[in-house]
Amino acid sequence: MKLNRIVVGVDLCQRSVDAARWTALEFAPDAEIVLLHAVDLPRPPRAVRGAMASADRVAENASLGARARLAELGPWVDEKRVVTEVVVGHPSDCLVVAVDTRAADLLVVGDHGCERGVWEFLGTTAEHVVQEAAVPVLVARGPLSGPPLRILAAVDPSSAGRRVLSWAVFLGLHLNAEVVALHAVQPVVHAPVELIGVLPADEMQAELRGEAERWLGEEAREACAGRVSIECRVSVGEPVDEIVEAIEREHADLTVIGSHGAPSPVGAVLGSVARAVLRSTKGPVLVLGPLCR
Repeated sequence: MKLNRIVVGVDLCQRSVDAARWTALEFAPDAEIVLLHAVDLPRPPRAVRGAMASADRVAENASLGARARLAELGPWVDEKRVVTEVVVGHPSDCLVVAVDTRAADLLVVGDHGCERGVWEFLGTTAEHVVQEAAVPVLVARGPLSGPPLRILAAVDPSSAGRRVLSWAVFLGLHLNAEVVALHAVQPVVHAPVELIGVLPADEMQAELRGEAERWLGEEAREACAGRVSIECRVSVGEPVDEIVEAIEREHADLTVIGSHGAPSPVGAVLGSVARAVLRSTKGPVLVLGPLCR
């Protein structure tokens, strides 16, 4: 894991510009930053296509305007460490391609769309890039003030859960931040069938929680390898509720979570827990998709 090069999607609305500035100056002040703006040209109605300028000409004019606006972002865009790029195409496709062509270690998206809320955005571009990108996707939403000092890792017993812990430890070292590992134990109504009727409900719940605490402690020790201290938390309840409450309770500045979504016939589907956490929180969330290395 490394943070040498980061691609940041910028649609030039203030919220995405704020996310880009925060990434460059606070989150990864030593990384090379590529600010990518995609010119997405709508297809005009057939009846007026002949009366309109050619698509190439429209794309050229739009690209010139985007480059001019990117050049006005401020001195933090220095043309050495923080560079800009304008491409033509659908934003999600362009971002995924840029991750590969630029050999990026991370992809950052913010609140895109001047009038749209982040949830409308998450249903399109972010959902697609989380599923298709080979690197983690940081959904950088406000308030963005200073580097993250406390990181919450939402861990489950899967390979994605181990990647979540590994990335949380890496970022804890990178940012000199505290790391809290959280695992939510499902209530006993979801317990394995073979345990039902063997123990009273409260004993069964205590047994499941104890096993989870031992498991999480072992996972945390293996992930940190003595490099950083991890606080372990095990709670009982539905994962989404427990994660959202823990973000608030632990004063987490950054949440790391895995997505178990899978492609569907109608497009990418973000994992239900990751999707609900993104819908319910306001701070930055790092999502590890199924293709994330």
